[in-house]
Amino acid sequence: MKIIKRNGSKQSFNSGIYVIHTPENYIYIGKSINLNRRLKDYTSKSSRIKGQPKIYESINRLGWDGHHFTILEYCSKELLNERERYWQDKFDCTNPLFGLNVVLQNSTAKRREFSKEYRDMLSEKNKGSGNPFYGKKHTQENKEKWSKQISGKNNLNYGLKGEEHPAYGNKLSQESREKISERLKGMPKTKEHNEKVKQSLIKVKGRKIIRITDGKIWDSVPLCTSELNIPTTTFYRNIKKENNKFNLKYL
Repeated sequence: MKIIKRNGSKQSFNSGIYVIHTPENYIYIGKSINLNRRLKDYTSKSSRIKGQPKIYESINRLGWDGHHFTILEYCSKELLNERERYWQDKFDCTNPLFGLNVVLQNSTAKRREFSKEYRDMLSEKNKGSGNPFYGKKHTQENKEKWSKQISGKNNLNYGLKGEEHPAYGNKLSQESREKISERLKGMPKTKEHNEKVKQSLIKVKGRKIIRITDGKIWDSVPLCTSELNIPTTTFYRNIKKENNKFNLKYL
């Protein structure tokens, strides 16, 4: 075991940023409000470091003695996140070729990020029966409760328009649109769902439509196009033609 201190004197802090070099030339960047206690956690294989899966596995497999614990800098508790992220970016410590960090610390300017390797592992682990919620369903009561929590004035984006809205200017990529389209294809619609759609369309105000051939009347364009399965753009292109192929006209 080797302990190195660098980047200035300890000053009045016992908190700071450290790096661990493993016998296999991997690195791990971490922070602690008490560096002495954190070092003891590693040497004793404390359960407190189980949340750092890769470095924990390295210490268990190779023993602590071959690892080098280096204090990169001391800093106040308030600056720990900022400084940890600085050093994590500098060392590229989530790179699987030489890094053992699975997550980059969030800071004022940057959000928390998991390594791609770790994201893929979690995704695979939580598929199918590996998902703790597999085979279960949310109760209707919970669904309604969550819906109320994010509806209307309870929604964080309520009243935000244009550039004020966080989603302003965001567009789905072609790949995302294709994935959504593929997922929705052939998806069965329940009678309850169809009824909800119908009721929502009834509420839409607009001009009434009549079919000349049988006198059937719809109270709005959405109701008409939905029932006849006519694309809205196609409807508006034809409705003004005197002899359109749908035999429809405004009342």
